[in-house]
Formats: sequence, structure tokens, C-alpha cells
Amino acid sequence: MQFAISSQARFANQDNPQAHYEGTGPEIMRQTAGQITHFVSSMGTTGTSMGCSRYFKEVKPEVEIVGLQPAEGAQIPGIRRWPKEYLPSIFDEARLDRVVDISQEEADETARQLAIQEGIFAGMSSGGDRYLSTGVFDPPPPAHHSCYYKNLDLTLSQHRKALPEDMSSHS
Repeated sequence: MQFAISSQARFANQDNPQAHYEGTGPEIMRQTAGQITHFVSSMGTTGTSMGCSRYFKEVKPEVEIVGLQPAEGAQIPGIRRWPKEYLPSIFDEARLDRVVDISQEEADETARQLAIQEGIFAGMSSGGDRYLSTGVFDPPPPAHHSCYYKNLDLTLSQHRKALPEDMSSHS
């Protein structure tokens, strides 16, 4: 027996937001020690924003949920500007506190800066998220970013300290 699965199914599959409700939301809460104030999410399938919003509104209702979409005419891979009649069936507008547009130029430049300044190679939709999240809350993000993987601190600023002088000055 063969099964065909439409790529469109992800826009209606309740497992999509459920995975973010059970996994991503709690992980962010743990990683921020509950200090999260805003959650910014690009709107592709909308599963991330819907699932995380549900989780945060149950656990810490004051977290502001911000949906990010491309500005009119922008084509940022991975996210969409959904016409109302084509919104994914898993989308619930009431789960977002606001929706913000981002231009192609802002997303592109921020993705480039993430690579140059932070050593993070991310796509344009991540550039959009980072561009928006930089100015959406007070205080500004820390001067360095940490990533923990299997109890290893992968803080970029820590690794720069370990580099020879001629290499660490290229940041």
C-alpha cells in the first residue's frame, strides 16, 4: 500500500502547533529561566507561533507574542504574508498580540550581520526574527550569546578569547 502526503498537510496538521506547545515553548521557558518577555516568530506554517503562544499564555500570560511576516512585495524564504482567505487552518489570530512586517532588505542585512558579528549562519527568516527582536524589548540583548549543547558552553565570546590575537580581532 502506498501513501501520498501533501506538503499542504502541514498547514492543517494539529501536531505542528502541538509539538511547539509540548517542546519548544517549555524549552524556551527553561533556557530563559522564566525571564522571557517577548516571543517573536516568523509566520510560515504558523505552527511555531501558535503552539508557543498557547504554552506561554497558559504559563506566563504577560509574554507578548509577535508574529513576523514579509512586507508587501518581499519574498523571504520560509515565511509568508498570508491573505486572510489562505491562512493555515491551524492559525488563530487571537493567539498573537501583534503582527509586524519586515522588508526584504532588513531581513537580508540582519542575516548577514548575524554571520559577521555572531558567527551564526541563518536564513533570511531568522534575519527577520532577529531584526525585529532587537528593537522589540528593553533592555537590549546581551553583548554575547550562549548556546548550550550537552552541557558544553558554546559562548562565542568565550571562544574568541581562546583564539590567537590576529584571528579574534575580526569580529
